[in-house]
Amino acid sequence: MPFAKFQRFVFLGDSNADTGNLLRLTNGVYPDPMVYHQGRYCSDLIWADQLVRCLDIPSFNDAYGRATIDSEMADSTFTMGGVDIQIPSVATQAARMADLSSGDLVFVQVGSNDLNALIGSSVTRVVGNPYTMQELADRLLEIVEAICEKARHIVVMNVRPREDYPAVLQRNDPEVVEKSKRDTREFNAAVADGIKALNKKLGEGYRLSVFDTYGFQKRISEDCATCGIDPDVQTPCISVSPDDGAAVLTNPESKLFYDTAHLAKRPQALLKEAMLDHITHHHIG
Repeated sequence: MPFAKFQRFVFLGDSNADTGNLLRLTNGVYPDPMVYHQGRYCSDLIWADQLVRCLDIPSFNDAYGRATIDSEMADSTFTMGGVDIQIPSVATQAARMADLSSGDLVFVQVGSNDLNALIGSSVTRVVGNPYTMQELADRLLEIVEAICEKARHIVVMNVRPREDYPAVLQRNDPEVVEKSKRDTREFNAAVADGIKALNKKLGEGYRLSVFDTYGFQKRISEDCATCGIDPDVQTPCISVSPDDGAAVLTNPESKLFYDTAHLAKRPQALLKEAMLDHITHHHIG
């Protein structure tokens, strides 16, 4: 099998790639295990789980829900029992990967929480002066280049269209929606340009690619019938019962969003398939 060239898949990032790390960090408290599947921000296995399972490749996942690119730019904590628990940023995650090697394929999925901090967030805050999208992208690219001291294959997943997140739309503020759209596109463009330049700088022997998660979500949300997705793409699967405040799940098999920010079961499966194609075209051969 062509994928056998990789000895391990390594996942760094935020809640979009977290397979239970934040749940363990918070001693089983968050995300709510009654609603989220074994620490995944979904009702089932996410794309990262599915990718590893279908290829039967060893893996290591150090992604954490609420993670940012660098805690010195945007910081995220979880308060439990009056104590703030620091969420490891991708800078921290990457720095502690001492055993990376040329046989690893590293996936980096991060940036959404950093952008969320710029529109006001209860869980993520800007540290110091607000950063530009170029500054944020530059910091991510520095981390990617540091990873390349040992690894040779890296997939950077850009940020999904935040302007379509129910969490953003529910603010009912056109300026916030427009800022989310503008920031996401500017950040993604800066990352794409930076990865292209970094590939040129590093030369042969390295393969760095950008997976267009933004375009992926746009495509499946605009072609719901073909993709098997509920056409109501703005209403998440999870809602709250007016009677007792309990979580109610509606169409968990076909919704685009599971909660107000994360992809549901069907999109996760589609993302896995899209990632398989991406790896085949950009990292094999």
